[in-house]
Amino acid sequence: MSRPALTAGFTLFELAVVLAMAALLAGLTVPGFQRFSRELQLSRSANALLVALHQARGAAIARGVPVALHTSTDTGWRVIAEPPGSEELLSHTELPAGILIQGNRSRVVFWPATRAGTTATFTLCDAQHLAVPRAIIVSQTGRPRAARAAADGSALECIDA
Repeated sequence: MSRPALTAGFTLFELAVVLAMAALLAGLTVPGFQRFSRELQLSRSANALLVALHQARGAAIARGVPVALHTSTDTGWRVIAEPPGSEELLSHTELPAGILIQGNRSRVVFWPATRAGTTATFTLCDAQHLAVPRAIIVSQTGRPRAARAAADGSALECIDA
């Protein structure tokens, strides 16, 4: 009686080829995933800043006192109610590691009454330059908006710290 040939399993060569292909594919996808991850972090940070500015503006109107948003280049921002003679921290947001905030001002104040204010542009940047910078522009009336270009339409630039 003859024995049937063994056909189950893989040879060492086949296993090595499959592992080499898996390593190659992993090597090709990691940079793309890193870029996607940084884009997501930058987008989330820009959205959080936009929300904080809207909340600061609304809090100034609702409370009847000035409310300021203070930024810090590498840590994030704080929203502070500033009634005469005291301060109250309303919120604090920290940026993810490697995300920076740059702007033409480090403080924006929203007043309880509608009046002309100071414009500001905040640019959120990726320290590794993997993600496209985002801008949050505050108009003279205090309305913030998100943008992918500077207020004058030029490309956003990040200054290396």
